[in-house]
Amino acid sequence: CAHVVALQLLLTARLGRAVLLPILIITSDETDVALREMLKSADYFALQASQIQILKQSRVPLFIVDGSAPKFVRNGPYGVRTAARGLGDVHSLMLSHGVASKWAREGVKWVMFLQDPSALHFFTYLATLGFAASTNLALCHVTMPFRANMGLELLATLTDSDGRPHLAAVDAEQLEARLTAAISKDKEKGSKGTDTATKENGCSRAGAPVSTSAFFVHLPAYRAALSATGGVLHNTSLHDALKQFEVDLTATDPAAGAAAGSVEIAMGVGGDGGEPAMAERSTTCFQLQSSMLGFSCWSRDVASSFVRCPVEFGPSPCKNDIKTAASLSSRGLPPLSAATAEMAVYQAHCAALRNLGASVAAPRERSFHGVCVPLGPSVVLHPSFAPCMSALKCKLTNPLALQLSERSTLLVKGQNIIIDSLVLDGALEITVAESASLHIKSLNVSNEGWQFDELSSAIQSSPQCPEVLRMRGYTLRKRAQRRLAITLPGAFEVVDGELLRVADEPNIGTPATASVPSSPRGGGQMTIALPTTPIGGPLNGSMPPPPSSVWSSAALELAPGSAVTVPLVLREPSVATIEVRPRQAGLWLALLPKEGNPLLPFATVPVGGMPHLEVLVPGSGVYTVQLENRNLLTTVCVSAKVAHMPATAYERTRLQEALAARRAELELVAQQDSELASSEAELERRLWEVQETRRRHEAMQRQLQAAVAEVEQALDGKVEQGKH
Repeated sequence: CAHVVALQLLLTARLGRAVLLPILIITSDETDVALREMLKSADYFALQASQIQILKQSRVPLFIVDGSAPKFVRNGPYGVRTAARGLGDVHSLMLSHGVASKWAREGVKWVMFLQDPSALHFFTYLATLGFAASTNLALCHVTMPFRANMGLELLATLTDSDGRPHLAAVDAEQLEARLTAAISKDKEKGSKGTDTATKENGCSRAGAPVSTSAFFVHLPAYRAALSATGGVLHNTSLHDALKQFEVDLTATDPAAGAAAGSVEIAMGVGGDGGEPAMAERSTTCFQLQSSMLGFSCWSRDVASSFVRCPVEFGPSPCKNDIKTAASLSSRGLPPLSAATAEMAVYQAHCAALRNLGASVAAPRERSFHGVCVPLGPSVVLHPSFAPCMSALKCKLTNPLALQLSERSTLLVKGQNIIIDSLVLDGALEITVAESASLHIKSLNVSNEGWQFDELSSAIQSSPQCPEVLRMRGYTLRKRAQRRLAITLPGAFEVVDGELLRVADEPNIGTPATASVPSSPRGGGQMTIALPTTPIGGPLNGSMPPPPSSVWSSAALELAPGSAVTVPLVLREPSVATIEVRPRQAGLWLALLPKEGNPLLPFATVPVGGMPHLEVLVPGSGVYTVQLENRNLLTTVCVSAKVAHMPATAYERTRLQEALAARRAELELVAQQDSELASSEAELERRLWEVQETRRRHEAMQRQLQAAVAEVEQALDGKVEQGKH
């Protein structure tokens, strides 16, 4: 949900209007109530309740395939066992409830399908969507390189009986069994190329694309497929393409009444075994012909392809409890547990930092109750900070100056955060409100940090142990940390580890720089000066130009190959402020004098643009701001603003802002000192009350002791009288 919220904020900023992305969740009888309660209790995870739609799938009977006619699985003398229809039911539900048509009316163009919940599905989804849209695909699978024993399906090209190829997800074990059988036959026949085929088979899966159970569809093509099929998969051709795979099906639940050599599957669209899950992995290929991935079977005549993501960014779902995970881990199989899913998120963020050039320590293997996981630096870059790699690159101005030790923990949350230099050996948590900005210029943190401690066997087996810990097998012990939590509005900086407030308004985007960038990055405030002195054109008018002026356009359209020139008439050295925000495609921007070097050479302005660019113009005269659309096919709509003010006035304004910031800090310190003085007075009053109460108690104690002594003496006197 955090990824969706971050994307909505990004789109809202770029489009200038509120954006809510619709979400459809398919539930079953077992999950529907719990999911709805979870969403309500979490206040829909910062989403609007209206943008989330929940549909519950129906149940279908189970039947047995044992080489003869199918037989229903009985549930008592008169009942039939049923299971949820499975993931393929999403298509018929979207059609019957009009979801696809509703989204089309709302302007939706692309739909992302995913299963096996994993936070890493969203690590590369924007890149996949961009590839699909730029290459005009109707269907784009998200894949990763093959890893042994992952239990995933290879993306393969299958040929129908009519000779038409299409993409489909095929179980790796079934595919290899078929290839092995084919090679054996070739060897028996003495066919040429057998050695080559065997060699290819041995490494055939090394770089093969593995389906991550996530894909994008172009909504118009998807609606056409729904209309043509009625939301029901007819997979006769796919079954013909797969029936040549000779794989034995093994029964896994003889007690359920299934004959030896049989397997239970769900009858109907979307049958994936459901509940109970008794089918062996060898049935996956048969089941997937009616799963949600079957959209590729509907649309064999449309453009389809795949994107292969690095393994470290591939999904790592949480499927198994800790005992099952430990058993799998002992056999060298992926555990796919809560522990591995959590560590995969940390390692993906570490890999992203390494890809940009940061120095991040490599993980080491560690075992928690038999589950082996890679444990290294624990890094979480919240989607609000970096929803994608391009955004992360803009937030790290010098990745080489970012160093994380093996025992480091780094948590970063907030839109307006820039990091120049950070050396971390311990735990650091950074949180910045939307109304504030933080620029970390230099920070070195060293503390005891956080560490993962394995739960003892007694705690692990205790019913009082929270499920969130028991399913992982460890707890997080927070020994020490540095926390930067900014909740007040304004611009803040960290210099040599000291947090300073430098302005009342936040700096949005990248920080100031003293050189001309080859490609201006979106966002930020940049002050640019050149070593040479450009010379502007002559001022021919009889009246001097105004000291300050503003030109702006909210909806300027540039046709392919066209340009717009904005004159900048200056009577003294000034600071020019330029804001350019193209929408459909990037543009080229330059600030040119009449003579001399350009103040700002031609550079690309990406989609989304530069919210704030400041250029110091050292002389007077006529200069020009040149904006060019060098696209040959695309008309670009852009909002732009060009303003200038004298450099002396600009410097005075900056000093006034700094003065206001220092005064605000002084007022804040004075307020805090006043609060401390008030607290001290309150403590003194409370101390006096405590001391006075103690004095009263001491007096009462003395009185009671005297009374006790008097009673004892009287009692002793009575005793003496009794003796006489």
